[in-house]
Amino acid sequence: MTSERKIGVYGMFFPPIEMCVEYARQCEAMGLDVITFTDQIQNNLPQSIWPEIPASAYLPRAHNFYDASLVMALAAQSTSTIELFFGAVDVVREVPSKLAQKFLTLDHISHGRGIYAVGASEAKNVVQYGHSRKGSAKKLEETLQILRLIFDSEGRPVHFDGEYYSMKGGVVDLAPYGNSPPKVLVATGGSPQTLRMVGRYADGLLTNLPGMCLGGPEQFAKDVALVREGAEQAGRDPDELRFAASVLVLMNDDPDEIDRLAGSAYLRWDTIVYGAVSGADWRRFGFEHPLGDEWSYARHMKPESYSAEYVREAISRVPMEASRDMGHMSGSAEKVASELNAYFDAGLNYACVIDHSTAADLSTGETAAANLTKLVSIVKEQNSVDAAAGPQLGYLGIGGEFK
Repeated sequence: MTSERKIGVYGMFFPPIEMCVEYARQCEAMGLDVITFTDQIQNNLPQSIWPEIPASAYLPRAHNFYDASLVMALAAQSTSTIELFFGAVDVVREVPSKLAQKFLTLDHISHGRGIYAVGASEAKNVVQYGHSRKGSAKKLEETLQILRLIFDSEGRPVHFDGEYYSMKGGVVDLAPYGNSPPKVLVATGGSPQTLRMVGRYADGLLTNLPGMCLGGPEQFAKDVALVREGAEQAGRDPDELRFAASVLVLMNDDPDEIDRLAGSAYLRWDTIVYGAVSGADWRRFGFEHPLGDEWSYARHMKPESYSAEYVREAISRVPMEASRDMGHMSGSAEKVASELNAYFDAGLNYACVIDHSTAADLSTGETAAANLTKLVSIVKEQNSVDAAAGPQLGYLGIGGEFK
């Protein structure tokens, strides 16, 4: 099993475009390993309540997102060493052949520095735009099968008859930039069968920590083992797999400050969204999900269907402790690094760190940058991270103008 430990942050993908590209360049100058561009068209909060959130002073429109793949392409042209992670893009809005062409194109633009992820779909990106999530799990499996056939085809016609997707002799003749096709991970969790399927067709797993892996590093290690098992059963090399996570953290040396930030409206709402796979999982920690046991982000999040009153009421029912202890890895950079290292020991390769302190309070940008520098240095066991070269790294870079 590979022992690489790579750490980075989310990129910026909202206006102005020049700042998005400059941010990526500065992340590289800082010494980060990877920057992530996530495929989103909506934020998690409706515009009706967005002006009440501190980040609105920096981002006046709640859903003001660029196409992340195009931002990644521009960032790739302005950097040379940092890896660029794109995903997860859903398999409802884009068909397999188009995804293959997109990933191969980005592979050339980035000179092989890209890594990609697909997922079944999120309601917020499809339902409110007229798409159906019906059959999305099967679409995911068929997409992975077709991508594998295309990548192995060397430009020959591809044939596949699926329930939702098919290939009737179509070709994708664009060769990879290097000697092997780009790696495509899957954003999913679930049953052993699903995880083995990931290993059978894809190149690894993308998850969200801590909320989507509430069993901690032990659960993560089991998930990794199942994906590797699927690869071995398919005759593929499990050591070629990669395991990545978006990691929600809340870093500060002062416990009272952690509590203050964790109690903010934005972080409590994000705990509703990302704190667990389903509402019922909250009960494992002694909490009750404000939107019910059956609620889950992927199936139910439709931001612009929520009124401001609905959101405020839900937020009011999230204990600060849930945000602090379940929704985030919280504490000093040293404490968070220790928790993160346990996941690296369990098989994690890429950690995309999202420090939500700045989302709660714009004035914490400078502290967030210092804590990220410390975190990266501890995890990588080196002191080469250059904080002076980097931007004020808070939530999506927010905070640089609010020292």
